[in-house]
Amino acid sequence: VIRPGGFLGFDYYEITDEAIGDYAKVVDGVHESYDGEFNVRIYRHTKQYIFDLLSEAGFQVVFDTEFLASRDHKKYFRAIVSRL
Repeated sequence: VIRPGGFLGFDYYEITDEAIGDYAKVVDGVHESYDGEFNVRIYRHTKQYIFDLLSEAGFQVVFDTEFLASRDHKKYFRAIVSRL
């Protein structure tokens, strides 16, 4: 539960046009891939999709940055902090 004025922070593996790879489009802004080794589906979202969800829920983004999560795999994640 987040009270008005409270913060929500999270990070996610953003999908970009340059990093589609073997991800298939599910709906606008959402892509998925299947990891057979672990038998799980992996979902990646666009920045706009995440921002739209936050806005619809009444959140305002107060911090947004991209960071290198894995040098070996050149994976960049996005960190978001939003306020209700």
